[in-house]
Amino acid sequence: MKIEYVVVWVSCLAVAFLIAAIVGLLMDLHSRKRLREYEKQLGDEDARKKAYEQLEEACKIAEHKNALKSAFLNSLAAQVRTPLSTILGMGELLLTKEQNEEHREYMENIFSAGKIIESLLHDLSDLTKIEKGTLYIEEAAYSIADVIRETFLLTKASAMGKRIDLQLELDETLPSILRGDAKRMKQVILNLLANAITYTPIGQVILTVSYTRFPEEQAIRLMVEVRDTGIGIKKEEMEKAFGNVGSNQNPFDSALDGIGLGLTVTNQILQQMGSCLQMESEYGQGSLFGFEVKQEIIDEEPVGSKEEVMKALVTPKREAVKSFVAPNAKILAVDDNRMDLAVMNGILKRTKVQIHCVNSGRECIEAVRKEKYHLIFLDMLMPEMDGEQTLQTLRNMKDNLSADAPIIAVTSGMDHGARDFYLRQGFTDYLNKPIEMATIYQLVKEYLPEEMIMNPDSFRQQIATDVIQIQENITKQYSVEDVQEVLAGVKRAMINFDIEQATQALNRLGSNEIPEEYVEDTKAAIAAMEKEEFEKVAQCVDKMLKDTEQ
Repeated sequence: MKIEYVVVWVSCLAVAFLIAAIVGLLMDLHSRKRLREYEKQLGDEDARKKAYEQLEEACKIAEHKNALKSAFLNSLAAQVRTPLSTILGMGELLLTKEQNEEHREYMENIFSAGKIIESLLHDLSDLTKIEKGTLYIEEAAYSIADVIRETFLLTKASAMGKRIDLQLELDETLPSILRGDAKRMKQVILNLLANAITYTPIGQVILTVSYTRFPEEQAIRLMVEVRDTGIGIKKEEMEKAFGNVGSNQNPFDSALDGIGLGLTVTNQILQQMGSCLQMESEYGQGSLFGFEVKQEIIDEEPVGSKEEVMKALVTPKREAVKSFVAPNAKILAVDDNRMDLAVMNGILKRTKVQIHCVNSGRECIEAVRKEKYHLIFLDMLMPEMDGEQTLQTLRNMKDNLSADAPIIAVTSGMDHGARDFYLRQGFTDYLNKPIEMATIYQLVKEYLPEEMIMNPDSFRQQIATDVIQIQENITKQYSVEDVQEVLAGVKRAMINFDIEQATQALNRLGSNEIPEEYVEDTKAAIAAMEKEEFEKVAQCVDKMLKDTEQ
C-alpha cells in the first residue's frame, strides 16, 4: 500500500474519531441539561421525591452513555494507532536511508504530520482519563534540549506550510538534564505551538524557554511561553473559556466552550504538575500562552545555544543503531498486521539480527517448536489466540525450544501502569505502538544475551579477518569444500560492503585450480566485480553456493 494512501486513510479515520467524540460529548451535555431541569422541580416533598427518582435514573443513563462513549473512543483510538504505527515506523526508516534533500524534506513532513495525529490521539485519550481522574504524571530524568528540539521540529513543517516565521528563544544557561515527565512536557509544548500556528494566518510564532532558580534548592522554575501574532481572543470569550481555570469544571465542557481540545488537556496536565495555563490576548493582535513548573536539576551542564540544540536534525535516537549489532541473535516477531511486521523487520535487520516474522499465535507456537529464539516480540491484539493466550501456551509447552527467551508484549494501550500490568501477566517488558526505532533498539540491547551484542567496528573487523584467514588457508588445488568456504566469506564481505576483501577473495579463487564446474561462474563473478556490477556478482556467488551444496 502506498504511504500516501495510508496517510489519507488514517486522516479520514482520525476525522471520524473526532466526529464520534463530539457526538458523545453532545449526548453527555444533553443529559446534563435534563439534570438541571429536574432541579427546578424540587418545590414540594412529593415533587422532590419524584424528581429525585428521575434524577437518579437520569444519572444512571448518563453514566451508561458516558461509559459507552469512553469505550468506543478507546477502541477507535487503538484502531487508528495501528496504521499510524506503520506510517511513523516506515517514515523513520526512510529518513535513516534517504540522501536526497528534497525527498528527506517530504519524509520529514509525513513523519511530522503522523506525530501530530499521534498527539491528537493522546489528547483525546487523556480527556477521558481526566474525566475519570486517572491522569498521572510519571517523573524521571530527561533532556530538556531533546524536548525543545523534537516539539519545535514537529511543528516546523506546519509553520512553513503557512509561511509563518517560527522562532526559538532559549536561555543558554538552562540546565540540560531535569527531572519531570518528559512525555507530558512534550505534549504541553506541542499543543501550545500547534494552537498558535493554527490561529495565526500570517506572521510569527515564538517559543521562549527560560528559568529562574529556587534559592537553596537543587531545582528551577522552568518558564515556557508561546507568543503569536494571530487573530487573538475576544475578552468575553477569554473569560468564558478560562474563567474557571482551576475549578472543577468538566473538561468536555471546557473543550466545547472555546478553549479547545489541546488547550483543555494542556491545562489539566499542568494542574497535575502543580502549575496552570497562563494567557494574555488582544483581539486582532495575537496571544501569549505559557506556564511555569518546578523541575529538579539532575545535571547542571547548560544546554548551550539554540543553534547547538537545533543542529541535530537527525536525533540521537535515530543513530542508536550504530552502537551495536547482533548477527548471531535470533528474534521472533508475532503480529497479525503485516505492515507492523514490515516495520519491525526493517528496524531490526539494521542490527544484523536474524529475524523471523509470523502472523498468529498458532504460528508462533509452531515456530518455537522448531527453533531456539533469543527474544520474542508478541502482539497483544490478534484473532483466535491473543497475546496473553499465546504467552500462557508458550509457558506451559514442554517442547518449547525458546522457553528461556524474554517475551515483549506489543500493545497500543497508553494507560498508566501498563508495564506493571504486563509484568504481572508474565511478560518480560512491553513495547507501545506507534513503534519507535530507539525503543526497539533499547529493548533488544537490554534483553539479548550480553555475549551476542557486538560493536559494529568489531563486527566488520571480524569479517575482514575471516576473509583473510580463508585466503591464507587455501591450497593450490581447491576442493568443493574450499570453494564453498571462500564463497561464504565473499558473501559475508559483500553484505557488509567490504568490496575490497570480497574482490581479493574472488581473485584468489580465480588464480587457483578449482573444480571445472565452477570455473565459468568464477570468471563471470570476477568480470562483474571489475565492472562494479555487484548484483550480478551476488547472483554468481549464490549460484555456485547452491551448486556446492548439491
